[in-house]
Amino acid sequence: MNRPFEMLDHVPLGIIVCGQDLLVRFWNLAMEDWTGIPALEIAGQRLSAFFPRLGEERYRTRLSLVREGGPPAIFSYQINGC
Repeated sequence: MNRPFEMLDHVPLGIIVCGQDLLVRFWNLAMEDWTGIPALEIAGQRLSAFFPRLGEERYRTRLSLVREGGPPAIFSYQINGC
């Protein structure tokens, strides 16, 4: 997998980079640790294939704002139950 965002592996937060189509472009090491999903497995896949709840209206709305140029979305298991 091409890892142009490799520097984000050193951030102690889970970071995902997706395209407008919600295909995963980057999945950092913290996300691997948190979810148990290897970057190589999820790269190029839609987030909703692994996290079906992201298809719910409340998440679709937030993700739409991001795609329209809004700020990054922060999701937390403790807060959002993803």
